Amino acid sequence: MKIFLSAECESLGGDLFGRMQNIVEEGMLTLKGKEYGTELTNISIITILLQEKYFEDGGYPERRYFSRKNHYADIRLRMDLHRFLVSSPTVRYQLYCDHIIASVETLRRKVSKEFQFEQLLLDMKDVLLDPKIKAQCEALRRFP
Repeated sequence: MKIFLSAECESLGGDLFGRMQNIVEEGMLTLKGKEYGTELTNISIITILLQEKYFEDGGYPERRYFSRKNHYADIRLRMDLHRFLVSSPTVRYQLYCDHIIASVETLRRKVSKEFQFEQLLLDMKDVLLDPKIKAQCEALRRFP
């Protein structure tokens, strides 16, 4: 399974979020050799981390796309920028973990029963709960 993490970020939180994202994405590389079924082999999770003003006219819509034919999912969900910025490093990391899991959960009803969805979820949670990854992310500060 290939997991791709990216973001549409406001500069206010972009640097901090980008550093956290890189750490988590590196951890997700451990899933690259694992197979959960042939219908889905690639998941892109794009976090939308912007001020509310960008959403007022329908900009940056959320997306939950799954293509069985192409074995691909593209999930774009919003995350609260203000909450991300004012939270402690521990809460900030938990927000991102919750966001990743919520993004993958959008696929639960779309994949077939043959797809090993629960195992994928468990493996992703194992990565997110890895003490080394968690410690690296919690050590990140807004202003280095």
